[in-house]
This record gives sequence, C-alpha cells and structure tokens, in this order.
Amino acid sequence: MLTLIRFFVFAVGLSAMSAPALAHANIVSATPADKSRGPSPATVEMNFNEAVNLAFSRMKILGPDGKQVATGETVLVPGGKGMIAPVETKLPEGVYTVDWSVLSSDGHKLTGKYSFTVVP
Repeated sequence: MLTLIRFFVFAVGLSAMSAPALAHANIVSATPADKSRGPSPATVEMNFNEAVNLAFSRMKILGPDGKQVATGETVLVPGGKGMIAPVETKLPEGVYTVDWSVLSSDGHKLTGKYSFTVVP
C-alpha cells in the first residue's frame, strides 16, 4: 500500500512539473480585433503568447463574397510572436473573415477564424 501511495505522489508531482510544456500558442491580440467595426485596415496583425514559425503559418483574409483578399507578403512582427499581412487595396463595406493557422515554437499547430466588419 505504501508503494502505491509513493507512486501516486510521484505521478502527481511529475504531471505538475510537465504542465507548462503542455501549453500551446494562444492569441494575445488581433488588429482589427474580432467582431470589431471600423474603416478598411491597411494591415491585419495577429499576436501570440509565443513565437511562431512563419514558414509553416498562414493568414488568409476572405471578403463578404468568400473570395480571398489580395495581401502583400506576410511577415513576422518584431520579436517573432505574431504575423502581419498588408492589405493591398481599400476594402469595401462588409464582413471579412481572417482564416489563419500557425506553427508555434513548441511544435503545435493552431488554427482558427475570426471576423471584422468594414464600415464607411
């Protein structure tokens, strides 16, 4: 019985020590923000709580018609914890969706979508 208790204490301690390693990249901020309303943005920027690998990450902006919006080359933000895509033209009114995926520095892929609305 004492061996079983020691094993349980060891297993709980080991899992507590490895908990930070299980964390994944999370979005810290986005510009334009999710569900925001405003003028046509010059760029779309996403920031995460850890570095991302740009070679295995992407950001697509989809217009109200579902077609991909033309953007310039996506680059890392200073410090490498995010990415910025320049928007090549002024966006007309409507709801836009940012469809993204990143490979974080811990090797995990994270994907998601969010939307913003362009108003005059």
